[in-house]
Formats: sequence, structure tokens, C-alpha cells
Amino acid sequence: GASNTLGNSIITQSSTLISVAGRLAASNTGTAGVPVLDIINTSTSTFNHSLEVMTPNMTTGQNNILVIGRVGSTKNSGYIGYKYSGTAGSNANVLTFGHWGSDNLMNLTGDGKLGIGVVAPDAKLDVRSTANESLLSRVWNSNSTAGSSAVLRIASSANDANSARIEFSDSEYYTATISGDRSQGLAFRTSATGSNPVTLPERMRITPGGNVGIGTNAPVSHSSSRRTLVIADTANGANVEIWGNQAGGKSILQSVGGNTYVGNLANGSGAGTTYITSGAGSTYTTILANGSIGIGTTAPTELLHIKNPSNSWNEYARIRIGTETSDNYASEIGFHRGTSSDADRGFFIDGGGGGTQHLKVLYTGNVGIGTATPSSSYKLSVHGHAQVGDGGGAVAFNFNATSNAQIKINGTERLRITS
Repeated sequence: GASNTLGNSIITQSSTLISVAGRLAASNTGTAGVPVLDIINTSTSTFNHSLEVMTPNMTTGQNNILVIGRVGSTKNSGYIGYKYSGTAGSNANVLTFGHWGSDNLMNLTGDGKLGIGVVAPDAKLDVRSTANESLLSRVWNSNSTAGSSAVLRIASSANDANSARIEFSDSEYYTATISGDRSQGLAFRTSATGSNPVTLPERMRITPGGNVGIGTNAPVSHSSSRRTLVIADTANGANVEIWGNQAGGKSILQSVGGNTYVGNLANGSGAGTTYITSGAGSTYTTILANGSIGIGTTAPTELLHIKNPSNSWNEYARIRIGTETSDNYASEIGFHRGTSSDADRGFFIDGGGGGTQHLKVLYTGNVGIGTATPSSSYKLSVHGHAQVGDGGGAVAFNFNATSNAQIKINGTERLRITS
């Protein structure tokens, strides 16, 4: 129960052990270079023990701590200490850091694993939380000077496939990995029920040369100078979908400053058909391996085959050509199914683009000029006047509503036939 108070004291002892029975308290004003407690170790060993604080009677889960702070109360001080696992000499005995009232916040195991939020970390850095929070780590360089950077580097000297990777998992399964090395490039793997992060199915790869493969780990470019995206599914076929579903939005496939190719490129001896479909999934354009193009048909029989799939009467298959300033600045050529029968079925030319068939060639070969229903009795039916000439002279054939027929040569009537 005795208490001894010393003033400013210096204890110098070369080898004698100084033992203090009871508590040792020091109270004074401490400043930089002149602390309240100053321990100077003059040894020069690899590990120079300046202070040892031991609690030999600790049992499982107990802590031996050195408290530093303002006062000894909740959140007013913190500690560095040693947490005993219950097994002497075990890596599970950890160097621990905490706050008064928030224990064992950061823990370093005997084999160098650091846990934040966990006493027994499973990795070199293991960050865990049971709180309802989303941000567990951040790499941020707040220096805004040009050239400053924030770098998170994942490296493996082995350079083996999957040796440098990021893993994603939930409480039960591995769900995804991203790995990279100089041989395979960057590989993306996913699974809903993965048990081994290394064996997850590969979904996408970016090769060291810049080619991208989805469904294949060997995206091959047909030109060494071009970057290539390859999407493969040998079992079910592969789709590329480009969506632009906002009002006024566009879905664009384009090459800026170069050529854009859409098609089926033969790889080796392979060949195939290219289909261009609508948003509803209907196939509107087909390009066969031989170059034949079908619009409205998946089986074109000519270099260009246009088909209206409707089998109803009075349907058309048209090609429109014009400047489209208005409908008066366009023309059409096309096929007419027939109004209600095969009688007027055939090819037509509409010079004004307004729906008038100025020239009609029936399926029988009969031709109509100025009529969409040429006579089945004559190879040529002309509704209106006709003129034949070589530029220097002309012969005109006129027929008017009074049933008079005239033949004029260079504008002069030479023959008239009345009814």
C-alpha cells in the first residue's frame, strides 16, 4: 500500500534487473524530445527489445493490451495488443488493434495475414463487415495535379493462366473471376454455382493483341491489322444485340474513318448465310454464301431477289428511287400481284412515284404504256399518243376521244381514220 513519489529521475543500469512490486505510475509534462517516460536501448542486435509487456496467465480469447488515448473510456482511447487463441505458438494468436469499446478492429496473424473486421483472416488482406454498408475499400489519390494516379496492381510472377485474378463470390458459390496474363490476355468467367474459381466457364476473352472473343477463347482476326470481335456458340448459335430503345434513340454499327463489314466471313473452308432481321425478329434481308441477296425471302435464287411475303391479291413488291424531296421526285419499279386475278399480274414502272403504273409488262409478255391493264389480245397496248422518230424526223400516232386516229409526219397530218 505504500506509495513513493520521485521527481525528474534518470535510472541508468548496465545489467542489473530493477524489479518493481506493485504499480508503476509516472505523471509529468511531456514534450517533444522530453517525454514523461523515455526508454533508451543502447543494444545493437537485429531485434532490440526496449519494452516487454507480458501476461503469462492469459486464457483463450483474452487480450494483453497497451492503451493509448485521452482517458480510459469508450472511444476516448485505443489500444494495441495481443489476443491469445488458446494455443501456444499458433499463428492464430494475433497482434490486435482496437478502440476502447470497439474491440479487435484490425488483426495481424502470426503468418502475416491482416484482417480488418475479422480476427481470423483467410487471406493476406481480408476485409469484412456485418454492417449495412457498401464501400469496404477505396484507392484514391486526392492530388489533382496532372500525372497523378491511383493504381491498384494485381501481379503474379508465375504468369500462369488465372494466377493473377479477381474473384467474385457470395456466401455459397464463386460467381465470377477476371484474370490476366501475357499469354491469354484478360479472361472473364462466370457461373451461378461455381465451386472452384479456376474452373468457372470462360465467357469472354480479350487477347494480348486486342481481339475480343465471347464464347470462344481464341478470337481470330481475318486480318492481322484489324481488331476483331468474335462471338461463338457452336451449340445454339450466337447473337449480337444493339439496343437503342429511348425516344429518338438509335442503334448504330459503324466504323469511323474506315469500312464497315456485316456478314459471314469464311474461316478456312467454312461458309454461311448472313441474316438481317427486324426488331420483332423477322428476317428481312438474307445474303447467301454465293453473294445472292434476298429481301423478304431467306432463299434468294438470283443476285437480287425481292419478295413480298404476302400471298394476297393487289400486293406489291417495290423499289423506290429518288431524291425524296417530295413524292414527285421519285420513281418506282416493282411487281404487282394482280388486282383480283392474274389478268393484270406483272412488272411495272411508275415514273412519278405516286402509285401510277406508267408501263406494265404482264406475266404473259404483253406490254401496256399508259395503262396498268394492257389488252390480252395485243402484245403492245398504248393509251395516249405515240411518236416514233430518230431526232431528225418523227411519225406520230394519235388517237382521241372522238375515235379519230391520225398519223402525222413531222407534225403534218398525212392520214386520218375515223370510226
